[in-house]
Amino acid sequence: MRGNADIGEFIRITRQRQRMSQRDLSKVSGLSCGYISQIETGERRLNGKTIDKLANGLGIDVRDLDEVNFGGIPECDEAISSILPPIPEPTILVTKKKADPIRPAHYQSGDGDVIDFTNKYDLDFTRGSAVKYIARAGKKDPATEAQDLEKAIECLRRAIEFCKAKEAGE
Repeated sequence: MRGNADIGEFIRITRQRQRMSQRDLSKVSGLSCGYISQIETGERRLNGKTIDKLANGLGIDVRDLDEVNFGGIPECDEAISSILPPIPEPTILVTKKKADPIRPAHYQSGDGDVIDFTNKYDLDFTRGSAVKYIARAGKKDPATEAQDLEKAIECLRRAIEFCKAKEAGE
């Protein structure tokens, strides 16, 4: 089941990055909300037809799915192969990695990025902004490293003020 969960997670993340609900994806793909939910949680196996509907619904090329590393999950490889034309042996595909405007490189490090961290720890906007400024300090523009850290401190000050006001019953 782990392979199905990996595929489902990719579908969920792609859908969320496009700010689509499961209902939105259901409308454009022709798949039911319940079925999409089961795909995203790894409870359903995918076939070529379903992958094609999901790719069309998400507005991505099926070949984008072919480039995703699912760790050699046979059912994914088979499903994608069933809807892609065979590539002649001597052909070498070179893909240029596109910059992600929502998750730029200066917000990423290690196993995740600022958005993943903020979501994992359910941080509000102010605390998430502090994390953002700390993560990008010196990476986005080395000349503004101190300024980014000052912005992080200001965000934390606001969060502390809010907590104190809340505790005081304001």
